[in-house]
Amino acid sequence: MTEPKEQHDFVVRMARQAAQLPVDQHALPACDEEPFERAVQTAHQLNMLDAALALHQFLALSALARQDTDRAARHFTQLAKVGQELQRPQVEAVASHQLARIAREQHDPQQALLWFERALALLSPDEDAADMAIILHHLGSIHEEQGDLPQAEICSKKALALFEQLSNDQGIAGACHQLGQIAQEQRDLAVAARWHRRALPLFTNLGNSRGAASCCHQLGRIAQEQQDYAAAQEWYGQSLQLFEQLGSLHDAALNAHQLGRIAQEQREFEAAEQWYGEALRIFQQQHDHRSQANTCSQLGILAQEQCDFTTARTYHAQALQLYRQLESSLDIAHTCNQLAQIHQEQRDYQAAERWYAQALVLYEANNNTFESALTLGQLGYLKQLQHEHEQAGHWFLRAIQGFADQEDSYKMSTAMVFFLKNLQQADPQTAQQLRRLWEKADFDSIITLEELEEQVDADEAAP
Repeated sequence: MTEPKEQHDFVVRMARQAAQLPVDQHALPACDEEPFERAVQTAHQLNMLDAALALHQFLALSALARQDTDRAARHFTQLAKVGQELQRPQVEAVASHQLARIAREQHDPQQALLWFERALALLSPDEDAADMAIILHHLGSIHEEQGDLPQAEICSKKALALFEQLSNDQGIAGACHQLGQIAQEQRDLAVAARWHRRALPLFTNLGNSRGAASCCHQLGRIAQEQQDYAAAQEWYGQSLQLFEQLGSLHDAALNAHQLGRIAQEQREFEAAEQWYGEALRIFQQQHDHRSQANTCSQLGILAQEQCDFTTARTYHAQALQLYRQLESSLDIAHTCNQLAQIHQEQRDYQAAERWYAQALVLYEANNNTFESALTLGQLGYLKQLQHEHEQAGHWFLRAIQGFADQEDSYKMSTAMVFFLKNLQQADPQTAQQLRRLWEKADFDSIITLEELEEQVDADEAAP
């Protein structure tokens, strides 16, 4: 094909064919796209931009339909460029929107933000309010995921205002639900509950059972944090029922897990075990190792609370194995800590010390000063139980310093009292050594041991 007229006619024919295909027929096998690919290259060579636009759009949608996101992104990028050259902002905006959605699917939030913001800038509030609302909703979601809650709130409220202007109940419900989740993360539970309660009847009236179930789940979490266990149980139960009706067993299992937590908080151990068991079976069937590990961990804690240490060790060992597969170092550390506590309860102090030591290494590697300080205190108490008072003192001093670095005065004071009690149990020589360590650490500048002792005596004498 060398003649310009033949090339022109070929491009026109392929562009018309692309434009006439229904959307549901865009998912061509990649091998059948070869003529369209040649046509779009020729269209660019001949500067036939309208034809190039139609062909890029077709090829992008075809690739998207068969989930070839890399090829789709390539053609949407070209489509955006052609739209810009032809001064068609709507085309460029649509392409940018699609590129943003692809970036989200590929877990590239920064690129998604750039494309969504580009699309938004190209749209007109008078003519494109619906598209703008959707994009703002996406922007709110991304900012929330990235922890920029003020910006997430701004975008979501702008989306809500546009959805309200359009009387789009589905959009209103989605925006309210998102604002509820943002308020939860901001620890404003009363506001969060109001947003979710506004979204819930809208989802219900629209027949959107998934949205309604999600609202019920979040309202359950809010009630649980407020220690309103009866309300939490009611909300989680409604969410569980809706997800079961939808056949969404995984979401149902997440609610079963939370119902286990509620029962456990109320020391209804048998009910808790049943709910956790139900959740665990589903997580195992669906190979969700993260949720499976979390539920095993809770079953371990549940057994600990009932002094069934053999069962507790079994569940924590299962959780530990899964967390190691997931390379989740903080969860590994927490589980090591639980295993240490079990061995400590059973007076197997050497094993307890090994588990605490493993936990400490991981907490320090993650710069988790608070958990490190707690574990240092546990190691100190462990040595105190074994009458190794000097070593206990070293651990307690490190714990005190850790809490001081965190500016946690309550925990720091508690650790100081433990240091004092340990010193009082020590022989005179060791006690003198511990006093020197206290002075060397410069804790005298906060409170002297004599002042601390007077304070503790007064507290213990108080009615």
